[in-house]
Amino acid sequence: MKIEKRPLYMKNLISFTKEIHPSDWEKGLTTLEVLELEDGLYQTGPLFFSIKDVPDNEEKAFTFYMPINWTTEFPPELTTVAFIDELSIDEAVLLRQADNEDNFLSARKLIDKYAEEEQLILDEETFVVCIEAYGEYILDIYVPIKDVI
Repeated sequence: MKIEKRPLYMKNLISFTKEIHPSDWEKGLTTLEVLELEDGLYQTGPLFFSIKDVPDNEEKAFTFYMPINWTTEFPPELTTVAFIDELSIDEAVLLRQADNEDNFLSARKLIDKYAEEEQLILDEETFVVCIEAYGEYILDIYVPIKDVI
């Protein structure tokens, strides 16, 4: 298992946020995959999501993202989907789930342990980049570094 420090940068994103149980994360990706894009817009990178705890709730706050080829606007009545110009995280801890880690929640625990050893203070939010290969997802799990002790 390899844990390393890396940046995360994505531009021109369509996003939506929803509270769901962590086991249902693929449903959010499916929602993005079937989203009808206007003529000339298309996906330019891997789908990804962020996850944060919701106090006193089994469900987590998920924000799902799809990189697209250029900026766009949504009608004001469409409040569930938003456009984000860029997401930029200068320094994060990265673990690739292909390194035999069963799920992103247990991977987060390994990242937290690494951060403690390296004297890093991490953000609460976890970003999971989903790279599809042969019908399966390889997950790159990023946790932003807030500070160094």
